[in-house]
Amino acid sequence: MKLFAFLLSGVVALGVQSVSAETRGVTDDTIKIGTVTDLSGPLASWGVAATNGQRMRYEEVNENGGINSRKIDFIVEDMQYQIPMAVQAAAKLMTSDEVFAFVANLGTPPNNAIMKRTLDAGFPYIFPLSAGLSMSEPAYPLKKPYLLNDRDTMRGAVRYFAETKGVKKICYQVMANDYGTEVESGIKMAAETLGLEITAFGRHKPTETEFTAAVLQLRNSGCEALFIGSVSRDATQIYTTVRGAGWDVPVISSLGSLVPPVAENAAMEGFYTAAPFHLIDFEGAKDSAPHVYEWYQDYKARFGANPSAQAVIGYTMADVTVKALEKAGKDLTVDSFIAAFDSIESYNDPFGGPEVSFKGATHYGAQYSVLSQVRDGKWVVVSQSLPF
Repeated sequence: MKLFAFLLSGVVALGVQSVSAETRGVTDDTIKIGTVTDLSGPLASWGVAATNGQRMRYEEVNENGGINSRKIDFIVEDMQYQIPMAVQAAAKLMTSDEVFAFVANLGTPPNNAIMKRTLDAGFPYIFPLSAGLSMSEPAYPLKKPYLLNDRDTMRGAVRYFAETKGVKKICYQVMANDYGTEVESGIKMAAETLGLEITAFGRHKPTETEFTAAVLQLRNSGCEALFIGSVSRDATQIYTTVRGAGWDVPVISSLGSLVPPVAENAAMEGFYTAAPFHLIDFEGAKDSAPHVYEWYQDYKARFGANPSAQAVIGYTMADVTVKALEKAGKDLTVDSFIAAFDSIESYNDPFGGPEVSFKGATHYGAQYSVLSQVRDGKWVVVSQSLPF
């Protein structure tokens, strides 16, 4: 970690020294936007789709002449969901590429590793693609979180099952990392508030693949609903172990499991995920929302794949960023860019999601989360707005 701290400390010094009449990452014809994501590691299903969504929006801008005659130069670094690579990628984007801003850096641990020093160096840190609490708290002028955090999303999920399904005894299994800790805190907060009994719990390393003993302990506790803090791989392993043991209770995951491969796995039928994502029925939009269906067809033509929820959120995050760049005007600076964000009082995304506001926001723009369930190979929305 000392090497990583050294790499980024040098960037901080560079950022302080580079303040001048010119805005870093902005020329007469270019605005450089950087992202640190996972294109080839365990969260590649998130990173590739979200990057495609961003890229599509920026390409649309460039195809129409840019923003105040400036084209967006979108620079993507693959960190494979590894902290050392994330730190190196961020340092490259700050020093070699000299980007104007970071948008949609992926994952809670990578963001936690690079965010503070990036902010200290004066780079706008826009919409980290993570629902970690640290993305929104503490507030920082250059940081603009978008997603409701994991803690409050899971508070809402627990409340939903207590109030609509009569669940009184719950248990949980979470990853032993920053992500799992925040999911766990939301579950425990909800249980205390609602007077629920936590009958058992477990924590596992992200690399673990065997959950038979853990599931047996949870099942024997008398638990009526199992909440998990996981990504798609361990969620699949836990859920299939639960069902293989003949244990028929609701299993509800945090946002890391909301990817198409989970829904397409026949063994995951009935599995729930709570996430701050608005899901879209693209085929159903053909008549009800033709512009959304047209976007769907355009995405498939550009990338040769169906858009996932991550592609939609990537596009939406890029769209808000574009609106802020437009509002900032031709004399683009970090100050004018951040002021433009703060003036966005009502943003209606092109997919019909809930209204989002950034004016006066100190934590996050989107203040909603959605409960979805796997039904017949697809994610189906069960509740559009979980209480928390």
